[in-house]
Amino acid sequence: MKADTSCQLLCEAEVPADGINFISNRIRENYRMNWLIDGLAAAQKTENNLDLSLGFPLGYVENDKVHLNNHYDIELHYHTVNEKYYRVSSDITWATRWDNYLAIKDSNIHWLRYYI
Repeated sequence: MKADTSCQLLCEAEVPADGINFISNRIRENYRMNWLIDGLAAAQKTENNLDLSLGFPLGYVENDKVHLNNHYDIELHYHTVNEKYYRVSSDITWATRWDNYLAIKDSNIHWLRYYI
């Protein structure tokens, strides 16, 4: 905890052929991944840097070739509660932390869990 790391391998998994087809189809359907960090949904800023987009694209298609997004730059701000516990923090007050998410225009959600 509390250590900056760069390009650290988190896991390795072999995906069976039917899993590759399944994931490729979800990428073609523009599926997104949603993460929860300290009880708050992760989001990315849109191109204009004013709005948020919930989650992250699972991948993208270029020249009819499917690409899986498997690298992410993550920045977390935290403060120490005690010597064993840290909380993600920001300049946003606790009571208003969901306000930006309520303004997201495309909130069409289809829950999906895929185990490898």
